[in-house]
Amino acid sequence: MRITFKNLFERVSIADLDEDELRVLELTMGKYMKFRIEQLNEQGNDELIKECRKRSGDESLDNAGAAAFILKEIWKTTRETHRIRVIK
Repeated sequence: MRITFKNLFERVSIADLDEDELRVLELTMGKYMKFRIEQLNEQGNDELIKECRKRSGDESLDNAGAAAFILKEIWKTTRETHRIRVIK
């Protein structure tokens, strides 16, 4: 897999966010993800929402909530793989 500087920079930037700063991503990426979730066919949408509800433990999750949950999971994974660390 080839990672360009721009993609790496974006990943590091996301990893560097605090949890309360995720709202910034919800305004852009979250809105786009909600739009894409709504574009899925009914079966795909139902499966995605069902899986998000299962993993989050929130049975009342809607499309916007699913997008926010997915963003948070991406953030958690990115923090593990792309966080800047001091190396001695």
